[in-house]
Amino acid sequence: MLDWGCRHGVFGWLARRDLGDDVGLWGCDVCMPEQYAHFHAASGLHYFALTHPWQLPYADASFDVVLAGGTLEHVANDGESLTELWRVLKPGGRLALTHLPNAASLSECLSRVFAPQQAHPRRYRLVALRQRLLHLGFMPLRWGYHQWLPAAPPTIESQPRLIRTLERSYGLNRVFERWWPLNRLSTTLWLVAEKRMGF
Repeated sequence: MLDWGCRHGVFGWLARRDLGDDVGLWGCDVCMPEQYAHFHAASGLHYFALTHPWQLPYADASFDVVLAGGTLEHVANDGESLTELWRVLKPGGRLALTHLPNAASLSECLSRVFAPQQAHPRRYRLVALRQRLLHLGFMPLRWGYHQWLPAAPPTIESQPRLIRTLERSYGLNRVFERWWPLNRLSTTLWLVAEKRMGF
């Protein structure tokens, strides 16, 4: 399993917790190896610091699964990156994209107006993303919406009452993520796709 764009490796850690020690876990990002070394060691993640904007230092068909959480929207070229992820996956391997900024997001809309430095320049729509993945050799299998309520702004630490209110309300995310049409305004998207050698 590859945790692509892993930073401190939270998705890899969750995979290790749920799947156990028999899973080989690799991770890569642009961070220096020592920056998150303690986190990587805790989950048994083999880390590699990337030096190219999209090329990966792994052989063809190296991984059964690639986890990509909050990464695709930040890369230099998302098309080249997806092509590279297809290359390193085994046939039938799974790509799990998560925390992709939703182009129709209420939170993104508010950010663009009130905190443009927090807004994502690159945003996605599920229909267009599924079509694009098909053209790149991935069969979309499942998809959906994450996190309806806006994330906390950077200045929230100075407002303890607001923190408590937000923490109490986050359980509503599960309701809104499934409630059409409100779920279309969720902050982020997720999608699981399978590498195909032909259709």
